[in-house]
Amino acid sequence: MVACRIDLSDREIGGPTRSRRWGVDMKLEAVVIPVSDVDRAKAFYEGLGWRLDADFPFDNGFRVVQLTPPGSG
Repeated sequence: MVACRIDLSDREIGGPTRSRRWGVDMKLEAVVIPVSDVDRAKAFYEGLGWRLDADFPFDNGFRVVQLTPPGSG
């Protein structure tokens, strides 16, 4: 499952010497990655310098971990 935030504002692409094209500015908001070992995956991404934003364990054994890569908002 992938969730995206999309800015639907139109913008012109190209300069005066190029043909005019219009595009949509899209930004990736969140990616859900199922893993078999949450602690191992969390350690892997933290080792890459990702920031831990949330770690929510639930009573039924389900766990949500959110990390943000360096340079991201």
